[in-house]
Amino acid sequence: MKPFPVSLGGLHSDGGGVGCIRIHIFRVYPIRYLEKCEMGKSVWRNKKAEDRRMQEWENERLKMLESINRRVSDEFEKELKGAEAGCKVNYTKLSEVKSNEVLCQIACNDPEILKESLSSSQLEGVLQFQQEISNQRRQEISTRVSNAVNKLTLSKRQVSSVLKTQVVDRIKETARTFTLNIWNPTEEHLQLLKEGSGFFVYNVILKSNGDFGSTSKTYFTQDNSTFPKIKLYQRCFRSISSLHQSSSRPLINEYDTVGTIVQINKLPTNQEMWLTDGNANLLYMKIYHGADTCCLLDNVSRGRSVALLNLLYCERRLTVMHAIANQCSVVTSFPQQKFLQAQLDQHVEQLPKDLSQLLESCDKKIQNAGITLEKGMQSSISISQLSSLVETTGSYSEIDDSMEDNTLIPSRLTSTDVAMSLIDTDQYFESV
Repeated sequence: MKPFPVSLGGLHSDGGGVGCIRIHIFRVYPIRYLEKCEMGKSVWRNKKAEDRRMQEWENERLKMLESINRRVSDEFEKELKGAEAGCKVNYTKLSEVKSNEVLCQIACNDPEILKESLSSSQLEGVLQFQQEISNQRRQEISTRVSNAVNKLTLSKRQVSSVLKTQVVDRIKETARTFTLNIWNPTEEHLQLLKEGSGFFVYNVILKSNGDFGSTSKTYFTQDNSTFPKIKLYQRCFRSISSLHQSSSRPLINEYDTVGTIVQINKLPTNQEMWLTDGNANLLYMKIYHGADTCCLLDNVSRGRSVALLNLLYCERRLTVMHAIANQCSVVTSFPQQKFLQAQLDQHVEQLPKDLSQLLESCDKKIQNAGITLEKGMQSSISISQLSSLVETTGSYSEIDDSMEDNTLIPSRLTSTDVAMSLIDTDQYFESV
């Protein structure tokens, strides 16, 4: 008998297994990857950063194997040269030699003998013997390389993937949202779990931070019943101009937008991008991770119009709006969401014909703003401010780097994201 679904809000956040929950999924984020490193360290990456790190690791491993192969081959060749000795044979009696090994040694000392003095059967025997020796040497080198590699005890990467979703309770109406993390999701999970869909979810874990996580026994069955508040949880689009005009905070402090790239700046530990609409209204986007862990800006450039998903909302600071992007954000010229593609198309149509003039005008505004990567990192945030934002958003949780069934990953905001959204950036922005 299947367990009876329980209300999410009625569960105590002190950890433990839950037989069944009934949920509506309203956000599905890009997959993130957790690598367990030496000395107990761990690193989170988005997909592009993980693909890049995987390629780097493969290249490092390949270079090491090539180095071992060269060393073993050189050692083996030296051994062969020391063991081989010239074979002196009276060439007038060469036709009487029956040993393919002897003929091969003669051929090595004087290859022209093969053409001048060997019969067709002898030549065939020599070629066959050479092929056998070549195979044996390759096998010997391969065995030695394998033994050398085994002695090195090359470490393997320990990487787990996590699919993060935001959900609400379908049993009891509440304004509270929850996080459900699926560890090592399968292709079936990726095809099944879509935004706007409902499910009965069986055998999940409730963590002490209030997040739900999957286990090896977790499974889903679709709930096709009507969800009355489905529109309330649809994606929130904010144009850059509307961000300047409104101070209302979007649902779960998150929104999507479109714009044209003005500037991109990168440092090893953080990145920034300036965007504009067709009227030179600016949006300053900050990423508090380097490209090695949060790779979002690798395939975009100045003048490219893009859609941005899952940006964290920040309070307005004078004339320049700013937002935070993280490993759950997306920057793309080809959004999968139809409404966002329509907004991007409309934005492109409204751009002035002389795009360079618009970008130059934005450059001057940015220069007058006077914000830099280094200044953007400065902060003086108190514990009380941090706690206040946690209570306001209701969706912040600390990072737990444990694997699989332990699912304490960031609900939406990392501690850095929360802190940086509270920076008093008035000191960095002048009137534009």
